[in-house]
This record gives sequence, C-alpha cells and structure tokens, in this order.
Amino acid sequence: MMFSVIIPAHDSKAYIGRLLHSIKMQTFTNYEVMVVCDDCHDTTAKVAIRYADKVICTKYGSDGLARDEGLSVAEGDWILFADDDDWFVHEFCFQQIADAIKGDWTDKYKDIDILAFGYLCKGQGYIAPSEKTIFNPGDAHVWSNAWKRSAIAGAKFGDAIFCSDTYFVRDVKFRTRRYALLNMPIYYYYFNRPGSQTDRMIRGEIRVSPIAR
Repeated sequence: MMFSVIIPAHDSKAYIGRLLHSIKMQTFTNYEVMVVCDDCHDTTAKVAIRYADKVICTKYGSDGLARDEGLSVAEGDWILFADDDDWFVHEFCFQQIADAIKGDWTDKYKDIDILAFGYLCKGQGYIAPSEKTIFNPGDAHVWSNAWKRSAIAGAKFGDAIFCSDTYFVRDVKFRTRRYALLNMPIYYYYFNRPGSQTDRMIRGEIRVSPIAR
C-alpha cells in the first residue's frame, strides 16, 4: 500500500464528509484512510465509517496523541495527514504525489523521505512549498507534506492539545532532511474556520499551554 491518510477528528460531523469525499474521488486508489475520532460527542464516527478503512475512537483530547495513534497502526509506505475541516483540491492529487515520489517526472524526486507540496489557504491564496514549510515549526503544517513512513519511524507529535505539528517537525529534523518540492496546489487549508482551535486562539478563548495537562 502506498499511502496511509491519517485524520484526527473532533466533533466534525458538519464538515468531515467534505474531506472524505475529496479522498474518495481520487483517481489513485492505492491508499488507506484512518479517522481517529478523539473525544467526539457527535456522529463523526458514523460519518467516517462510510468512507474510512479504519475508524479509531479515543478519549485523548489531544490532536497530537490522536495523530500518534494513527501513525501506530498505519500500513502505507508513505503518510499523508489531513485535518477534518480541510480537503484535497482535485481528484488527481494523490496521483500527482505518487508520480513525483516514484520519479516519473524527474530524477530530482528519487530517494527522498519528504515531499512538500503547495496548498491553498483561505484568505491568503496559494502557498508554494519550501524548506521553510517543512522544517520551520512556526510555518510547517504536516498536511502539506508526504512523509516516508520508514524515515519518520519514532517521530512523535506528543501530548499536544493543538499545534502538534510543531513538535513533530522538530523531531523529524533530527531524522532526515532528504526532501523535494512539488510546486502544485494539492490541499485546501480552511484557515481560521469559525469555532476551530485557530479561531479560538485568535479570539483569546484558549489561553492554556499547548501541552495537555
């Protein structure tokens, strides 16, 4: 299996279907989808089970531990992450990632551990991939990269309530820097969705440490 798609989800019945549908529509089908329903009190799991290969229900209250849970059971050679309120922008996204990783376009993609790709950000337009978007904790998003599972083995998101990307990319930096850039829009980041953790942080509702207590 080429890809494992890991999706941490929390009370996302209203929007996770859009993400899962964008995955179902992919022309490249050699993947598995894992939804980690973390501390859900709605019907997220019922929506997810219609699409996902694995639905895991947890009570962590931490997107970091939810992502680590997905990593612990992933079987794909490469890992893709997605947040429950985002989506993949068209039906050829997985095929484009796979072609690049396999070196079908150019040799520059051979023998890499990370493939960074472009994404669309609500309110900001297109964000091109760069070393900064992979390794800089303040700019990195794990969903804007494909990660070779064997190369990131042991890397953890940890006990983070939110912004767990920061801890993961810091860990990965000490394991590998073999990467390539795919300058194509692959992912849509629904930045600052009303009610999201980002929205709550901006409005000052979340004031605790990003580490779960």
